[in-house]
Amino acid sequence: MKLFKFLTIIILLLVALAGMARATIDNNDIDYAKNHLIVLVHGIGDDHSCFDNVKKYLLDNGLEGYVYAYEFFDPFLNIEKDGWEFGDRSYNNPEAVSKPSDNKTLRDDWEITKRENNGKGGSGKCWLEQAREDFRIWFKKYGPGKEEDRYPAENEIPSKYLLIAHSEGGLGARSYLTANYYNNDVIKLITIDTPHLGTDAVIYKKLLYSTESQVGTALAAGAGLTYITMSLMGKTGAPSLQDIYFDAAIFAAIVSPVEQLVLRDVIATWGDPGLREMDPDGDYIKTLNSTPVKNGSDPIEYRLISAYGVPSPDGKTIKELNALKGVPLLATIYTPMQSNFWQLSSTQAKMASIPGLFILSHKNDFWG
Repeated sequence: MKLFKFLTIIILLLVALAGMARATIDNNDIDYAKNHLIVLVHGIGDDHSCFDNVKKYLLDNGLEGYVYAYEFFDPFLNIEKDGWEFGDRSYNNPEAVSKPSDNKTLRDDWEITKRENNGKGGSGKCWLEQAREDFRIWFKKYGPGKEEDRYPAENEIPSKYLLIAHSEGGLGARSYLTANYYNNDVIKLITIDTPHLGTDAVIYKKLLYSTESQVGTALAAGAGLTYITMSLMGKTGAPSLQDIYFDAAIFAAIVSPVEQLVLRDVIATWGDPGLREMDPDGDYIKTLNSTPVKNGSDPIEYRLISAYGVPSPDGKTIKELNALKGVPLLATIYTPMQSNFWQLSSTQAKMASIPGLFILSHKNDFWG
């Protein structure tokens, strides 16, 4: 999360605004961009701020009033509901707040408002409705309509959106494009580190949160705690199963809740729908990739950008090591013995692989 580098921003802008490699953004790029509203879509576990640098760069280059970033109600929500919040004009977006849309003092620019009474009443808008409304407000207060104190005419409001999506946000945008409520209003989708084929990191999470893995880890930890306790007390011989089960229960009672809280804040847990749907072996990814854009829609241009981010697990090795999950010490010893461990490109990946009990790689990254 929030790992955009300056070079990535430059590449993004060149692709988004020009469609070809150029050293600078010229007036033709800006004029092209002003034919659309640009919407920035964050990924799982993130928020609008992941695009702060990108948004500032665009605004500083003459796109004030044309660039918008909002937030999903639950950043770990399932991808289909992300699509509803993003573009379904009939959906009551739970992220919406009862605030005046045109009051910058009371409302942050990333907040979604409601459909009636200047944002204070009715059901919650979707992102694309909010972007259109925010453009109208900007046009009247700060843009071409300022001197005449007027809102734009319909032909002065861009009718198409240009979407720039990070990580799982790209799947949410694609969910909208393939839905029956798609409004034929997107001209281009640019995705950055979006796991279009799923991510191997989810395989690890799925195995980690399996009952077999949880029980095995607890029993292994229980045995370890029992042996430590016996050593401290000067006892010898094999521990009883009763003692192991007792210590395993203590481990599970203390560690599991803490682990859930920590991981929920860091990367999401297996219980989160948005994470499960990125399973490369799951039905959701397969269905999304086999569903075309709504019939009769205008062509959509796609750009896919990938970059190194936080290392994520290699799926093949995860599955191979799964049998050792109940014996963490053996798995830790086993990890550096694998040839692909020494082929890792960074010290960060090597250091994280050993205590993580799996080989880390830079592919299929769902953090980005």
